Amino acid sequence: MSLATGLIACLAAAAHAAETPAAPPLPQDPPEPAVQEIRLEDDSIRIEELRVRGQTVSAKVKPKGKAPEYEILLGEPGRDLSPGAASAKAGAGQRVWRLFSF
Repeated sequence: MSLATGLIACLAAAAHAAETPAAPPLPQDPPEPAVQEIRLEDDSIRIEELRVRGQTVSAKVKPKGKAPEYEILLGEPGRDLSPGAASAKAGAGQRVWRLFSF
């Protein structure tokens, strides 16, 4: 009886060792964000807007006259771009002109 018990124990151990555990699934790459380039234009100005995942991340204003083009810096959620803490224009963004280009 002890021979049969030992044989069964060895076979059970061998069967358990032969089973390989299932590999965890590989993490999937997140999908590429939806990017939109929007151009609005009239007789005197052109606005180029870049949206990523539905949020505007960049806006460039290009006047058609002699005025220089400028960019509007838009704050990230939770980031205050206003010059003062109690500014009424906290969500409006800041205008920035490029002085040099290399």
